[in-house]
Amino acid sequence: MMRIIKWIALLFLLAPGVSLAALCAPPFYSYSVTVATGGITVPRTAEPGTPISEVFGPFYTGNINGYQCNYVSQVYINLNTVLTPSSYSDVYETNVPGVGFKLFKSVGGSQYGVSPSPFITVDFPVCYTTGCYIDGVLPNLYMQFYATSNNVGQGVLSLPKPLAIIATHSNSDRNINIFRHLSISNTITITPEKGCSVTNPNQTVTLLDVKTSALKSNAGRYPGGKDFNIGLSCTPQTKVSMKFEGTTMTGRNDVLANQSTGTDSAGSSVGIQMMYGNNPVTLGQTFLVVNDAKETETLPFKAHYYYNGGDLQLQQGGDVAASATFSFTYQ
Repeated sequence: MMRIIKWIALLFLLAPGVSLAALCAPPFYSYSVTVATGGITVPRTAEPGTPISEVFGPFYTGNINGYQCNYVSQVYINLNTVLTPSSYSDVYETNVPGVGFKLFKSVGGSQYGVSPSPFITVDFPVCYTTGCYIDGVLPNLYMQFYATSNNVGQGVLSLPKPLAIIATHSNSDRNINIFRHLSISNTITITPEKGCSVTNPNQTVTLLDVKTSALKSNAGRYPGGKDFNIGLSCTPQTKVSMKFEGTTMTGRNDVLANQSTGTDSAGSSVGIQMMYGNNPVTLGQTFLVVNDAKETETLPFKAHYYYNGGDLQLQQGGDVAASATFSFTYQ
């Protein structure tokens, strides 16, 4: 009979330890924050591995004051979902191609990235004979978005909810108790900056020789011309307009003046006219070239001699030279 009493007493002594272990889970809170409420426009000049947004935060995750556990515990933070790592430290890919994000805490000016693997943030609480206590301020978190490739897509980000979790983790039984959630609550739209880059910005177009008698037979644009193209690499769906500028022939805003001088010049009665499709290019005037750009566009032009009907300086021939610059605007 005496043995039974001792066994019951021993069971009674163990029971508080079991119940106390179950208590090692601080009160649960869920935090929701908003970032980039106006969306993110990605500059065309953004290099892979560089930020495309400001740093958002700090995001408050609370603290733990004197929370009692009967075993030595760790508190850790990690991303809630296994994500695809980018080629850049602590930056994870999103559903929008070429866009990643980094979630991190900042200590002494250094960034410590949060990953899908546990990251210890409050290590080994203070332990007394009465038990162990988790006592510390949880880290404020920050977030920033990055370009992860040269080809950035367009769309709405789909981030895990919650994005990050904070939990206690027992060294003894590996028990996990999640007690904080951090979520991004708003919609974030990624929009690549509209624009194009020119793949062949500097060109020399050489026209074939033509007889002065052939020019003089018909005033106006000489039918034989020289094709040239301007290549573009564009953000898809960009609306592209273009403008040429240069010195014009007197009385003609669609003919480049002959800038060849000296005894070998053909004179001011001959110039160069550029055509886009069937239309002469008017110098100094903006015109639409692409309404809905693809990633690669080629703009076809043709250069012609133009004779205004005046006297040719050299009956036996001469030089004709002209130059123009061009620029683009985007919508």
